[in-house]
Amino acid sequence: MRTMTKTALAVAVLCVLCLSLNAAPIYGTFGMTSVTGGVLVYQTAGPTMNFIDFSPTGGSSGTFNVTTATSGLSGLAGAAGTILDMTDYTPPNAGFVYFPVGIPVAVNNYLAFAAAPGSAWNFQGNYIYPQACAPSATQYCTGGFMFNQIGPNVSVSVAIAGTLNPGVDQTGFDLILTAQYVGTSMATVLANAQTPGGANADSWSGSFSSVPEPGTVTLIGAGLGLLAFGGYRRRKK
Repeated sequence: MRTMTKTALAVAVLCVLCLSLNAAPIYGTFGMTSVTGGVLVYQTAGPTMNFIDFSPTGGSSGTFNVTTATSGLSGLAGAAGTILDMTDYTPPNAGFVYFPVGIPVAVNNYLAFAAAPGSAWNFQGNYIYPQACAPSATQYCTGGFMFNQIGPNVSVSVAIAGTLNPGVDQTGFDLILTAQYVGTSMATVLANAQTPGGANADSWSGSFSSVPEPGTVTLIGAGLGLLAFGGYRRRKK
């Protein structure tokens, strides 16, 4: 009986510790679409990215609306935000932030909101995933871009990892950006991407999802381990 009491107390302490370390974790998803009807411009040269210039082009960022939002991100539903234009040139050209493919960085306020609750949060961009796929008539990968021919249309996607910092808490997130090209071929889009003006998309959108931070998962696992240990001790007796 004393062993059970000690185990229960240890689990209770662990739960309190878990709550104190993660008082308000942010989980959930949101979808985003370009406010202005959207152009994503980019240029590639071999394995590099060169740049992504979101619409409206020029300046240092593009604009988007949050179309849907769930869980801890539900307060962002309908909110307008901005996303930074990116380049892998160093030093970066005026109006672009240095964000290379496959190299960890810390780009503060990669996504930004003017109104609460998003205005109090730092959506930090950390990593652009290099894309790899077997070239075919319907798919091609280069640098951080994946090209897909879907019937008469082409989509180009980029996958980005980041960290959401709402106050003292921290949650990892994944962001998939996709540009849509209507009534064209993958070969045409690729050829346009090699020109100085890049490839102008008909529209672009994003899918955002936040994920538990490793510390939270570790604490939960430790709690389950204590419970299992308590059960084992009881069975031994």
